[in-house]
Amino acid sequence: MPVGVGVWLVTVAVGMVLRVVSGQGTAFAFVVVALAFLALVLLGWRLVAGRVSPRRDRPFA
Repeated sequence: MPVGVGVWLVTVAVGMVLRVVSGQGTAFAFVVVALAFLALVLLGWRLVAGRVSPRRDRPFA
C-alpha cells in the first residue's frame, strides 16, 4: 500500500474520531464526502503529477 493511501485513511479516521469527541455526528454521507474530498486533495495531485512529469529511466550519476 502506498504511503499516501495510509495517510489518507488515517486522516479520515482521526477526523471522524475528533468529530465524535467534539459532540458532532458522523453521518454516513459525511464520511463518504470526507473520503472523496481528502482522496482528491491528498492523492489526486500526486496522480496528476506522476502522469504529467517526465519519467527518468536512470538515476543521477
